[in-house]
Amino acid sequence: LFCGGLAPTIARACTHVTMAESNGQMPDTTQRFVVRSVHNRHSSDQWHALHTIGPLSGEVESMGLQIQWRDQGWGNGKGRIRMALRREGSNIAQVDCFGIATHSKESARMDFDCSVDGQKVLRGDFIDFEYFVGGGGGHELHIDSFEVFIAGQASAASHSSMAELIGKRVFITSHRGEQLKDHDGRLLLTSAEQGWEIWTLTEAADGKFYITSHRQKQLKDHDGEALLTDNKQEWERWTLADAGDGKVFISSHRNEQLMDSEGEVRLTDDRRGWEKWTIRSALPQAPALEVAAPTKEAVPSSMLVEVHTDIICDGCEVVDTADNEAMDELN
Repeated sequence: LFCGGLAPTIARACTHVTMAESNGQMPDTTQRFVVRSVHNRHSSDQWHALHTIGPLSGEVESMGLQIQWRDQGWGNGKGRIRMALRREGSNIAQVDCFGIATHSKESARMDFDCSVDGQKVLRGDFIDFEYFVGGGGGHELHIDSFEVFIAGQASAASHSSMAELIGKRVFITSHRGEQLKDHDGRLLLTSAEQGWEIWTLTEAADGKFYITSHRQKQLKDHDGEALLTDNKQEWERWTLADAGDGKVFISSHRNEQLMDSEGEVRLTDDRRGWEKWTIRSALPQAPALEVAAPTKEAVPSSMLVEVHTDIICDGCEVVDTADNEAMDELN
């Protein structure tokens, strides 16, 4: 068991199962989740969403985490990863996973039993992973690989990111079933699903996203007010965190959530129903085309003509010997 410099107080809080106790192997029922790599060169004292697993469909027997990572390679170390247990929209427990990242690339592993900081993992729970770079200038965090192993009867969805929608045209739909809209520079909500309601997600350098309107304007948290701007900087970066049931929280650089407040677009500290959004593809679904098999009954008898086609093997020319006037009428 490698704790990666885990502080003693954290180590006592983390109930864990060593590899020796499990013979170095996870049970046959283990699910493996491969988490996206991260290369964040932006010093920040904020925690960033890394990965979410859930909702869990059954009981968890044990969990294993495995990582390859490093920081900027010099100076003070601040990079960390933490795991939080989320139930009914609230974090009920969290633990540090590996301690502080080292200057040179290292591999580390941590194994847990069926609890997080003494809280048993239950059916319907979510497990959130977040990473911390550290503020003060010059700090970086590089996660080359991160894997999560969950053993037991539980199966779970895995939400690394909105990768399948990056660069695609999407609708952003609120809890009231209305779409976010750029209406000539004003943020509105509408029941329409047309051009003005289309947005595009693009990745920012720090694992966050730019949310761009049909007018190529970025969604922005301007000191607590949701606006649109030409810029693509820190204030225009958003985090998408899993909110359960296929919905997400859209969080700004100030850790405030985008909200549909009875038809008005606002920002709030809350993470409840009004802050949940659905992001889905705006590509049209083509209806199935039903074509009836042609029959003589479907064609007026006055339009029926007998066509004779002779093939003459002089350069394989096809000569149509039907009545030309009748064929023109049929065409």
